[in-house]
Formats: sequence, structure tokens, C-alpha cells
Amino acid sequence: MVTLYLTLSLNYNKYLTYSNFNTLEIQETKGCLDKIPRNSEIIAGTFFTPYLSDRKIVYMYPSRHVTKYVVLDLRYALEVDFLSLTNNNYKKLENCGYASIYIKNEDN
Repeated sequence: MVTLYLTLSLNYNKYLTYSNFNTLEIQETKGCLDKIPRNSEIIAGTFFTPYLSDRKIVYMYPSRHVTKYVVLDLRYALEVDFLSLTNNNYKKLENCGYASIYIKNEDN
């Protein structure tokens, strides 16, 4: 019982410390993600899926599905991920906070 309490308590404290030191980036990321319309289908990186769960459909990145928006986490995405999106007819819409948002180019 004590071990479980300490584990939960220490992890929660680590989360609070992280969020306190990164408040500006977190708020900037949330503001950016809020610009994506609620009725959109999205592919998103792991940490963004809970925040975006009120959208029409959210697929986990990477996905074989084609959606209008793709959201990558700038902290963990690789250059290969960005190149793959541009090669699949997505263009960068915005980088803000920890998020990089891509939109499907409808011109082609």
C-alpha cells in the first residue's frame, strides 16, 4: 500500500513540476489545437489524442487513414515523419508550442 501511494504521489508531483515549468508552451499548444474544427477527422500523435478526442474522428499517428489534419508532437517527431507528410500531399499549417499541424493539400 505504501509503495503504491509513493509511486502515484511521486509521478503526480513530477507532472505538476513539468506543467508548472512549461505553462507557456502548454497554453500555446492548446490554443493551436483549438483552431482545428470540431467536425474534423484528425491523425494525431499520442499525447494529443486525449485533448482532441472531441473531434469527429481521431486516429493515432502513424495511420493508414487519410484525414484533413495531422498533428505531430515536435518533441518526439522525426524528420522522416515530416518528409512523409509533405510527400503525401500535406502542407504545414502551423507550428506552435509542442504541436506541428499539417493540412491535406486539396489543390491536387
